[in-house]
Amino acid sequence: MNTFLEKYSHIFIYIFLLLLSIPLCFQNLSKGIFLLLIFTIWFLIPFFKKGYLYTLLFIFFLLPFNITLQIPESITLLGNTLLLSQPYVAGLWVNYLLPTLSILDIFVLIFLLQLFIYRKKLFKRYIGNKYILLFLFLLLLQSLIVQNFLTTLLSLRMFVYLFTTVVTVEIVRERSTLKKMLQKGYIKVLLISTVLLQATVGMYQFLRGSSLGVYFLGESKIANGMLGSSFIEIGGENFLRSYGTFPHPNILAGWYILILTLLIYMYSKSKEKIYLFLIPFLPFFTLFTFSRVTIFLMLLICILYIFKYLKTSKKILSVSTLLWFRFADIFTAGNSSLVDRGKLLKVNIEILKENLLIGTGLGNSIRHYSESIPLTEGGKLLLQPVHNIWILMIVELGLLLGVYYLFLLYKFFIKGIKINTFTFSILLTVITIGMFDHYLFTLPQGNIIFFSFLILLSDSR
Repeated sequence: MNTFLEKYSHIFIYIFLLLLSIPLCFQNLSKGIFLLLIFTIWFLIPFFKKGYLYTLLFIFFLLPFNITLQIPESITLLGNTLLLSQPYVAGLWVNYLLPTLSILDIFVLIFLLQLFIYRKKLFKRYIGNKYILLFLFLLLLQSLIVQNFLTTLLSLRMFVYLFTTVVTVEIVRERSTLKKMLQKGYIKVLLISTVLLQATVGMYQFLRGSSLGVYFLGESKIANGMLGSSFIEIGGENFLRSYGTFPHPNILAGWYILILTLLIYMYSKSKEKIYLFLIPFLPFFTLFTFSRVTIFLMLLICILYIFKYLKTSKKILSVSTLLWFRFADIFTAGNSSLVDRGKLLKVNIEILKENLLIGTGLGNSIRHYSESIPLTEGGKLLLQPVHNIWILMIVELGLLLGVYYLFLLYKFFIKGIKINTFTFSILLTVITIGMFDHYLFTLPQGNIIFFSFLILLSDSR
């Protein structure tokens, strides 16, 4: 049976992927064709490179592309209509309440299946882990109580991503195959090309004030001053923030800082100077996202490594701090964002009081805004998750399950790590971004960024 799966599973998966891409072709032809191309490349790679780790690399290099398949609002089974989504709050349509399937979800599931086929002993060891089984049970129990399709879908995604990451950490620890693969020439070319692609699209969006038009890569339809687009006012003039092919500039900024961390990691393993090539450009590219938290973290991490490698005096810290505050003046027009975050936090604390033990269910917290939807300083409705993943976890998972999830993160990724410049910078990045945004918890791309940080962190044990 194992031989049969190893021999033919690749073909069966490819056929399934082709069938899956058909609905997307009807929704968006260019995205559908691009997806077919991606699936075909994935299918052809094993003819040149055996194994399953290439799927893991696929996940990483597809991370920037916000390609999703929208799940229908309802389906009909045996004459009965089954409602799959209720994307309305107080009569208003909210995209966060719309169930979607990401290209990342698809490849994470493929990788999980390959782990079952090629690393069955390791797979069984962790799927039978009492802590993981209890987490799955609690997620399913909450889904049964909430009885919402979106919550069930997000619960399954959370479990699959967590479980896959736990097994991946073990593979990274016990084998040098992945580390050697990361040092191959084609990986370096792909990494540099991916960063330059996102930087080019992002800077073009900033300079033009609108989308580049590469929607088949997942680029959002945005324009300077358009409702729903993120822009910033400097000196009385509006500037569109860089999105790249991410759904929001903050996620692009978070990806840049992940790339910075990965480059530092790869250089520490190989001492190849090519990994240092991109590092000076990343803070520059991040500037166009106008993500204040990430820019601050990027500068701080650079300062930490300056201290580590150059042993410089306190003057550098003081000068860098002065430059930071001078630079921060550019963003003072955006203090309203902090006020908006405060309003979201206040609403979610009230929701938490009413759903303390069980929680609202994953993705469901926004539904509870219906009685008291917060408003921005400009009077617009704030129908967004609270911009703090640590609060959001407790609100949506409930106190018991939320705390247990944090315990699992500590047990599998943080416990036993050695505190040094590298691990400190990762912890600082994840904690800080998590305190001021929600994408690390709510979006597939953010989930992959979050767990990528944890894989890099746990490898230092």
